[in-house]
Amino acid sequence: MSRLADESSHHMETLGTALNTSNKMAQESSKNAMYINRIFLISVAKIDHIVIKSTAYQHVLNEDSSEPLLDHLNCRFGKWYAGEGKEEFGKTKSFKVLDKPHANLHKKINDNMIYAEESKVYDPGNTQAIIENFESMEASSEEFFTYLERMIEE
Repeated sequence: MSRLADESSHHMETLGTALNTSNKMAQESSKNAMYINRIFLISVAKIDHIVIKSTAYQHVLNEDSSEPLLDHLNCRFGKWYAGEGKEEFGKTKSFKVLDKPHANLHKKINDNMIYAEESKVYDPGNTQAIIENFESMEASSEEFFTYLERMIEE
């Protein structure tokens, strides 16, 4: 009987160790899944804005105003930022300063889209302003992407 109790005790200890190890592995997997999800969300935001910028260049160069102007609050990221993004990343330093470059990125696109709407892209007097708007858009985009990447680690 004593031997049976000892064996049972040993098996219970082994089971307990296995369960603890399994629990630690599950926690690590969960942590990794959350990290991967953060990377995915940030990657989608970056891809969206690469597409937005590319579309802006195309529409301005073609003086095509068929795309509606979106501000930084109404693009897919802007909606995410105000809701789910705020819940997930709202306490990070980068999240709190992300809005400014994001807003400027959209503002500069929209400033140039006005030239397209008015078919004034190729007016010689507008060339410098259009170039400066796109340069500012790209600088804001770079800053925006930097803050997005930092949010993953914060």
